[in-house]
Amino acid sequence: MLELVVGGLIERNADYVYTFCPTERYTGIGVSLEPEASMLIYALTARYNQPIHITHTRQLKDCTSPICLLFQYADLEDLKVERGEATYVAPVVDPASLVVAIALAYALERRLRGGWLVEVYSDAWPQHVDVLLYLKALRGVVRIYTTTLSERAMAADRVVVNHAFKAEALGLKEYRGYPWCTPPTAPPPGVEEEVEELVRTAVESGGFISLKYALEQFGQRAVARAIALGLLRYDPTTMSLKVTEAALGRG
Repeated sequence: MLELVVGGLIERNADYVYTFCPTERYTGIGVSLEPEASMLIYALTARYNQPIHITHTRQLKDCTSPICLLFQYADLEDLKVERGEATYVAPVVDPASLVVAIALAYALERRLRGGWLVEVYSDAWPQHVDVLLYLKALRGVVRIYTTTLSERAMAADRVVVNHAFKAEALGLKEYRGYPWCTPPTAPPPGVEEEVEELVRTAVESGGFISLKYALEQFGQRAVARAIALGLLRYDPTTMSLKVTEAALGRG
């Protein structure tokens, strides 16, 4: 099943949920690709003149195509198939998000058949409707969050328009965008030692730390956990992690 959600988040209603929003559980995206998934990913990336032919997502690490650089910080360890909600650690940018969605969708379909949900964010989906049409035959759900509403939305099985701002906000005197992923307001007790050390290092470094250094010194899990707890915020323009008010307020 293929869903489009325009303008805001909606409730998750599946036994197995994989989302780009921070949750308490994290997972890699390491899966073997079904033949259909491999074909669709090749077709999708060929439109960027950077075709990728892979049979396992781990091959994205060694791929020479520029698109593959988007996956350099992805967690390519095995996908954990467990009930509940899990955040997959991968880039949430086009077209990488759609590559991940296709890979996970077909892997979950093979293992679970139904009862699963994969959430991604994409504004480039109208360019790839013919590829996405294949997802309609799956028994689980691929949900695409977007700010792009197009007549091509008619291709989806379900479309939800969830405007979370008032019309007068368009006057631009003040505009507060809808928070796609809302981090916890305060971290729960028992923050892991490596997360505490990462945040302390960022504070002592002037309030920010490079993403590359953080990953090399503290690891993917500590970085993802610190972001999920609202202690650090990722700035894609500078490829750095910045300390939040929540972290500073903890003393």
